[in-house]
Amino acid sequence: MPDRVPDPEACGSRALPRRLVLLWRSYLPYHVARLRAAQQAFAAAGCEVLGLQATADPAGYEFLAAGQATRALRTALPGKRLADCTRDEVFAKTLAALRDLQPDVVFGPATPFPEGMAAIRYRNESAARVFLMDDSWEATDARGRAVATIKRLIHQCADGAFVPAAWYGRYFAALGIPEERLTYPVDVVDNDWFARPAAPEGGGGHRAPRGRFLFVGRDLPRKGLGHLLEAYQRYRQTTGNPWDLEIVGPPVGASPSGDGVVFTGPLTGPSLRERYWAASVLVVPSDWEQWGLVVNEGMAASLPVIASSGVGAARSLVVEDSTGWTFPAGDRAALSQRLATASASSSAVLIEMGARARERVDALCSLGQFVSGMHRALRMPRRNDATPAARIAARMWRGRLAVY
Repeated sequence: MPDRVPDPEACGSRALPRRLVLLWRSYLPYHVARLRAAQQAFAAAGCEVLGLQATADPAGYEFLAAGQATRALRTALPGKRLADCTRDEVFAKTLAALRDLQPDVVFGPATPFPEGMAAIRYRNESAARVFLMDDSWEATDARGRAVATIKRLIHQCADGAFVPAAWYGRYFAALGIPEERLTYPVDVVDNDWFARPAAPEGGGGHRAPRGRFLFVGRDLPRKGLGHLLEAYQRYRQTTGNPWDLEIVGPPVGASPSGDGVVFTGPLTGPSLRERYWAASVLVVPSDWEQWGLVVNEGMAASLPVIASSGVGAARSLVVEDSTGWTFPAGDRAALSQRLATASASSSAVLIEMGARARERVDALCSLGQFVSGMHRALRMPRRNDATPAARIAARMWRGRLAVY
């Protein structure tokens, strides 16, 4: 299914503003893809779509940062590393860039971050509308009651939120953004770029006779690599002719490998895509993920996915025994069983599951769906003025410099 963006006329081009800004801390490949899709969709209707990033420093995503130049992308702090910036500096420079660009609409980060609070300040001093791009949900929010109260106040100063899926609505409604002011999906990748090449005619399918598990992620404890390595060794001890496990992302030697484990190291671009194409099943064992774009990437490459219940994307995209399998977060025994189930499946079954995975990610999380979500937000009128307490809270809080 081609990942087409919608015709602006069909989406109601009269709702489009003169200029809108897509603001992120730093632009990575999936941000660039979303920006380009929005520019393509809105240009014919006379809406200028600009990208704004606080810094070009990938700050933890260095392995994804190469080759991301794009037109209409401005940097508030050019040449600055995030580690060398203060919260107030990021806030002030981002706010100054917004004042200079004068957009009518800003899609910006969540309020815990200075870039998001700069967007809120800009909205409060202008006639602009601001939509927060946020993928938090109950399992990823460890804040206490006091922080939730402040969030509810500040959220009065936002016109809505751009979230991954409808089921996030209950969480945001509890934090002061009504479900009717939510739009989705915000977390998408360029599905067509990850698409697995068709097998040559008569080639017998697009997977090798002996399968391979794939892990793709950063070297962070919450990514669950320790869970996976232990579960994988249990799986090898109880399974005849076990599959190998490839680890992409963490440096070679980051963890004890064990039999059958191959550490490939950080990869990006076509090299990363080739590893998806060489795999049979993607494994996402994270303790928690606000969303988890690796699920999108794997399913776009026609891979079934084994994912923990703490992965937001799994709740939307992984359908049990149809597009993959889930297991309770942190349950290594259950993960080992899922590995065994997957490797016991025939190649034909896995190919069919992968095809359904591709169909599902196209239907729910494509660039076209992202642009449609923007259109829905643009039809929303500006919210009524926030209470004085909300405006005071928005002036006092400037976010914090935290790793995404």
